[in-house]
Amino acid sequence: MNKMIRFCLLGALLFSAATAHLAAQERGRRNRATGAMERNVRNSPFKLVLSQLPGVAEDSSVVHIYTQIPLSRLVFLDKGDTFEANYEISIFFLNKEEKVAGTNIWTEKVVKNTFSETRESDAIAHAHATINVPAGEYSIVAHMTDLDSRERITAREQLEVKAYDPDSLLLGQLMLLSQERHDLTDLAGILPVVDGKVSNTADSFYVLLTIRSPGERTLPAVLNYNLISRKDSVLAGSREFDLQPGLNYRVMPFATADLVDRKYTLHVRLKSGELSAGQTFQISVEWAGFSQHIMDLDSAIEQARYVATRKQLKAMRDLKGDIQRDEFLKFWKELDPTPGTPHNELMDEYYGRVAFSNGHFETYQDGWKSDRGKVHIIYGPPDEIVQNPAFGDRRPTTVWHYYKKNWRFVFVDVNMFGDYQLVTPLYPVGRVN
Repeated sequence: MNKMIRFCLLGALLFSAATAHLAAQERGRRNRATGAMERNVRNSPFKLVLSQLPGVAEDSSVVHIYTQIPLSRLVFLDKGDTFEANYEISIFFLNKEEKVAGTNIWTEKVVKNTFSETRESDAIAHAHATINVPAGEYSIVAHMTDLDSRERITAREQLEVKAYDPDSLLLGQLMLLSQERHDLTDLAGILPVVDGKVSNTADSFYVLLTIRSPGERTLPAVLNYNLISRKDSVLAGSREFDLQPGLNYRVMPFATADLVDRKYTLHVRLKSGELSAGQTFQISVEWAGFSQHIMDLDSAIEQARYVATRKQLKAMRDLKGDIQRDEFLKFWKELDPTPGTPHNELMDEYYGRVAFSNGHFETYQDGWKSDRGKVHIIYGPPDEIVQNPAFGDRRPTTVWHYYKKNWRFVFVDVNMFGDYQLVTPLYPVGRVN
């Protein structure tokens, strides 16, 4: 790759990554009524996991609410022998008419022996509550308010609460657990995994099944499961066990060694005689050190052609397995603008642009390979796009303006099939008047 283009690409990426890092800093406003500083971010650090069980009536459900907040987002006060943080959680279930159908507000306390414990990077405060709501579709708004700083963080979820038949076999929502051993007699002590994400550094992941068996006698049951990636079935099998009357809980372990893709769907079907029930669950695999936009390693290596040299690409292509993955991470680590942090902003910015290009510029080839995709990946989104339709013998054109840099790129739909080709040099040229 031309050294000038590579220099421009790295410069533009470093600038964008730094800008994105600053933009990610949460902006807030102070609520005049409560005095709380409210922060509502796209990827809120305040997380919710929701699970519903049959309620006191057939047309309602008990929703279990599990919340998680990093300890670093709480204010700890020195109490002499300990450090203490206090926060309030408020949950609102809003129906289609935006009216409150259910509310739960409670306070939590976190106590640590040393201040260093309050700032551990993976330290999380967990909380649990339940609420009984009628069947329906809900928008759920949850607030976490630190009672000392008055800072408020908001999380939002959608949930459909379904009515149930007391004579049917019910399989509740599947829940991803952080560990295998849980006291299933106390659902408040369960530690679910948010966002359905599994780390590739863990040996296994665990799925909790909540089953409601009808009647008053023990029933034999067969559970069939199938874990499917975008390509094919990865894990499939069945298990037999007895169901006791009422609620039953089962924890299914899965090894992570065979999970080489990023997205999976777990299909579960439970049968007992003529009764049956099924559920599906989406699972994402987090690869440590990788951008969330990378779906598979082979594609990621090919897509690095605008920032890597031919020699570097060949070296990564020729490797396999963990060695290939380590070499890929080593390549991006050398370009990391913040090497002292676990997140590589440059990698994330680059593959974010690749993902955008694939979603917007695909024709007969992947969007990242197109001329518009190439310019977008190297220079980022333009300040303005001017579209010029076909007129007479003139082909459709689109012009990308980068006013801050005085750059301009012209693309022409030569074949009239939406495949816009770059007719100006790939170098940043052309002064905008």
